[in-house]
Amino acid sequence: MVTSLDGFHATATGQRADELVRAFFDAVNGDDHASIDPLVARSFLSYDIHGTRSRTGFKRYIADLHRSFSGLRFEVHENVGVLAEGDLVALRTIITGTHTGGYAGVAPTGSQVQTSASHIFRIRDDQLVEHWPVVDTYRILVAIGAIPPAANAFQQILGVGNRQGDCSRSGAAPRSAERKAGPSRARNRAPSCAASTTA
Repeated sequence: MVTSLDGFHATATGQRADELVRAFFDAVNGDDHASIDPLVARSFLSYDIHGTRSRTGFKRYIADLHRSFSGLRFEVHENVGVLAEGDLVALRTIITGTHTGGYAGVAPTGSQVQTSASHIFRIRDDQLVEHWPVVDTYRILVAIGAIPPAANAFQQILGVGNRQGDCSRSGAAPRSAERKAGPSRARNRAPSCAASTTA
């Protein structure tokens, strides 16, 4: 497979930026803090929805992710590759792992997770100095059962799409549509769910 690393960049600076961010994610995948240090400036800052992390804080965050997800990997999405412009580098990664440790208050489930993250880095003096990640945590939370899939939630809000199996999974009992709508209309409607009265 031809990647952005293979002669994609028009300048040596772009090529080096590509190599630098790939080396960074190799170190992240191995939870290898000794290999992260030469790639990341002491003044490194990573900004996300939870605030700003220093180099030490970022390494602690990665260590926590490895404890939550065995086999954790950030793979460069080669359909996008690594894009370099000036001192900025952008790329997208696919994140995979197995939920074998606590995460977001959820005990280990053994579930496989896969999601994506977009990253922008600033490079100065051959080191990463700033990082703006956007991680799709929704797909992780759904995979480990922390939140319901959005489609199912909207169906429940709207009262559509319920089937017998959905009622049993939610702990609710099926309520016959025939009682509400009469026999002629009931044939065309799925049963809705009523709250179970079983203790």
